[in-house]
Amino acid sequence: MTPLLLHRRDTCRLCGSRRLITIIELAPTPPAEWYFPPDAETSTKETFPLELSYCQDCSHVQLLHVLDPVQLFANYFYESNTSPGLDQHFTESAHYLTGLLGLKSNDLIVDIGSNDGLLLSKFDMKGLRVVGIEPSYNLAEKCRQKNIPIVHDFLSNQSVNEIIKNFGYPRLITANNVFAHNDDLLGMAQNVRKLMSRDSVFVFEVSSLLAMISGKVFDWIYHEHLSYHSLTSLIPFLKSVGLVVWMVQNIDTKGGSLRVFTSRDDCVTPKDPLLSVVSQLQREKANGLHEFSRYVSFADEIERSRHEVRLELSKAKDRGRKIIGYGASATTTTLIHHFGLIDFLDFLVDDNPNRWGCLVPGTSLEVKSPSSLANLVEYDLLVTAWRFKNSIISGNLNTLRGNKVRVIVPLPSLEVLTIL
Repeated sequence: MTPLLLHRRDTCRLCGSRRLITIIELAPTPPAEWYFPPDAETSTKETFPLELSYCQDCSHVQLLHVLDPVQLFANYFYESNTSPGLDQHFTESAHYLTGLLGLKSNDLIVDIGSNDGLLLSKFDMKGLRVVGIEPSYNLAEKCRQKNIPIVHDFLSNQSVNEIIKNFGYPRLITANNVFAHNDDLLGMAQNVRKLMSRDSVFVFEVSSLLAMISGKVFDWIYHEHLSYHSLTSLIPFLKSVGLVVWMVQNIDTKGGSLRVFTSRDDCVTPKDPLLSVVSQLQREKANGLHEFSRYVSFADEIERSRHEVRLELSKAKDRGRKIIGYGASATTTTLIHHFGLIDFLDFLVDDNPNRWGCLVPGTSLEVKSPSSLANLVEYDLLVTAWRFKNSIISGNLNTLRGNKVRVIVPLPSLEVLTIL
């Protein structure tokens, strides 16, 4: 395949400062979602740096090494419907936002990075007009199969003009877990502002930096996620392009996310920041997100966890036990490479059949169906999808019980559970 292009930026993605300092250098990995069969032409073992940096001027946390987005997202392999709990979350989100904003049947909803159309389908079921912007060919095609109008493009001046011309101005613009994917966040925010009328509301969800740091969710760090957001750095950035943050909510999706509500600064009914905004800023300050020393502590915590997990797995291998990983996702790629787990694991299992028969990116570890655990006895199950440990254990308890399985949960602190 054509090698992925790579460049390293030297300015902050939000404020343009050059006063950037490295928080942690993780082990280099291939693109985290590139799960392919062993003989696939698109598979790669080429790895790229994962260096997390902190801006000393606006406190934004980000990756500076950038992979070519056209190659990275032309065929993207994450689908919303495969993420645990996301279908229910989007159902609830569509209901809540429709009520909060008083959306009516003629109102238009635009979803940036609409993926497989899961969120838009929820608004469509409510009789609202919808259109998605999606750069991945395979995902845009899934939207079309659901009869969801789609603009096959990145958010750009051209795609904005196309939507305004063909559909009009949206009442609601959404962007879920895509605001972290764009190297040119200034251009993206400016295009959102251009797409908005004075009556539009822009609501986006991003993984919470506070949740990541406090919960040790370091495996959120991979090449698609260029930014790790806090309200502390987002508010002045959005203000610079004429957008005002007037509400924020902490939600459980993706291990902890922020839902941010914004309007144009000249909107018809100017909105003063609600208590939620003030409270979130206070929480972020109390947890030291504006101080580099907090990130030094975070890096130290990850290194201690790495040592503890490797030591536990080394003991298991010395006893001759098989070690099976449970969960094959983008976060798994980061976890396996940075913790150096390749030689400990025999294979992985995952609930998503699209993963079966594929290899973890950059390794020869195969992903199999959870049914492959049925005939195994006296083995260790490493929950690589550790944020979902409760649902994984409870959902597979009948398979695990009676087989003398030890369940190892690597994070946020090492747990070893024996299931007799």
